[in-house]
Amino acid sequence: MLAMDAALLVLKDAGFTFSDLPSSIDRGSFRSVYPHPTNPEEVVKVPHAGLHENSMIDVATSQAMSGAGEPVIPERLDLIQRNVMGRDHDSDITRPQQKVIGTVPQPIFLQQRTPYGTAERTRGALPFGRGRRAVGEAMRNFDAEMIPTDDRYEYERLMNVLGRDLHTANFGFKIPDEKVQQLGEEGDTHGLLQYLTAFDLMSAIRPRESELASQDIGRMMRAKDIDPEKLNRFMELFADRSQFDSLMDAVVHQPVPSFEDFNAFEMENSLERKGIEQAYNAYVKALNEAKRAKSFVDDPYQTRLMEYDMAPLDEAPRNLGNAHPATVLRDAIIRARAQQARDALEGRPPMNVEQLVSSIHRARNDAGQDLRNELMGVNPFGEMPNIGRLLGDLQEERQIIDTAARKKQQEEIDWI
Repeated sequence: MLAMDAALLVLKDAGFTFSDLPSSIDRGSFRSVYPHPTNPEEVVKVPHAGLHENSMIDVATSQAMSGAGEPVIPERLDLIQRNVMGRDHDSDITRPQQKVIGTVPQPIFLQQRTPYGTAERTRGALPFGRGRRAVGEAMRNFDAEMIPTDDRYEYERLMNVLGRDLHTANFGFKIPDEKVQQLGEEGDTHGLLQYLTAFDLMSAIRPRESELASQDIGRMMRAKDIDPEKLNRFMELFADRSQFDSLMDAVVHQPVPSFEDFNAFEMENSLERKGIEQAYNAYVKALNEAKRAKSFVDDPYQTRLMEYDMAPLDEAPRNLGNAHPATVLRDAIIRARAQQARDALEGRPPMNVEQLVSSIHRARNDAGQDLRNELMGVNPFGEMPNIGRLLGDLQEERQIIDTAARKKQQEEIDWI
């Protein structure tokens, strides 16, 4: 009965059905936005075709960022009931009619409204002049899609690193336009930033293929540089799987009920279940990969248990001299940190850590993986400026390749 109790609690939360929603006020690629039928302070976001693969990742990210103190209005998942239509067998066979044969739970997102609309609308309402320019500067500092430059590092937030899809239509001020204009006229960009709030956010945390992992490593390094304690708190909250227990109990862990027109109902119900299961699996995978990335960032010199069975020269003998991805990532982190320290000592502007780690990762993989290029003398760094000085002499990598090639040749001779 515990699962049923949880399901009933979830279903009672929303207090309305799909047919109770008024006309939509906005529409995106994956969701439509409706005014909440009973709570004027909230909006309801209904996905077009069930939960997207990354839906739970985004919800968990927004909840974790809000809980860690970032200026984010979190979303939460809930359920409403949606009618399933089927054939009315009592109607004229030559003119068949449709009727409601049952209901299925429809996942929805609930979120508080921004009190004064979008930042873009606020800026547009201000007269041209110093105040409007200051508001624009604050918006540029807040926007996660903007690459930070030297004069904007002081405003960088954890949200700018771990969040994406923040643009002028997705955040707003939590103070009236008059107060915004006053701070703008005073040139108080920092004060304006304190009153900006993101109300829609897509997470940059995603289940990645191994070749893309270095981008996440670099992003995690930057987040730790900004605020290590806040990053720890974020990871703790992001890892709370219990936030999705009631949804899973209400839909995935329930038997499919039988209806008169079972095929139509089964199709609708299975689509919702499949979407929720895929979203949960993607969340768990992203969580595990984020934990792994953070463990590398916290201590790049560690040796993972999975690497203990590898020989020192050919850690992954299935590809000639190709080091284990974990080893390559650790090497990239260590070299990136060393380069950051050298840049600081010599007064050079800091390099983009995310790009730096990703470039070193690619270069190390190229040096160890592509035997033909190395033997032909092709320079794998021709299109990657500044990477040669970071990697130094590739003699060690060439020795690994030569050793692996000789070993493979000898194995082939022995086999013959």
